[in-house]
Amino acid sequence: MKIPKLKQAIYVSKAITIFDRTRIEELVALAQKKNKDLKITGYLYYENGYFLQYIESYNGKVIDDLVNTLISDYRHSVINTFINETNRARRFSDWSMRYIQKSELIDLSLEGKIMDCMKLLAIKEQLGSHRSLEIWNAIDVIAKHKSLFQLK
Repeated sequence: MKIPKLKQAIYVSKAITIFDRTRIEELVALAQKKNKDLKITGYLYYENGYFLQYIESYNGKVIDDLVNTLISDYRHSVINTFINETNRARRFSDWSMRYIQKSELIDLSLEGKIMDCMKLLAIKEQLGSHRSLEIWNAIDVIAKHKSLFQLK
């Protein structure tokens, strides 16, 4: 059976407005509803005024549209995005938008992977194939441990 093309995007941005825990939870709840309707899956991480978000869908247009919406969102300034198409299965098929908290990453010894990914994406220059491989490898590590997040 042929797997359709999966479009995936990841970005890092700096918050322009203040995001406290309540505001993050409201943002995630809204994203979960919208993403479920659009069949988008992924996760969001927020720390010290910076967002890292990974999204994926078999409908490339919805990813392109969402990335454009995110870029124009006044609440944050997108520093860098990385978009890819692949013939693989979804990494986060059961996460319409999972909010990953720092404490979870620390508990699972995965904080370094997210931080590495954020640092790579924070570089504004074009990402070469070596750096892009590092980013997707970091995403794969999170995906490999996703069942542990759900136990919390």
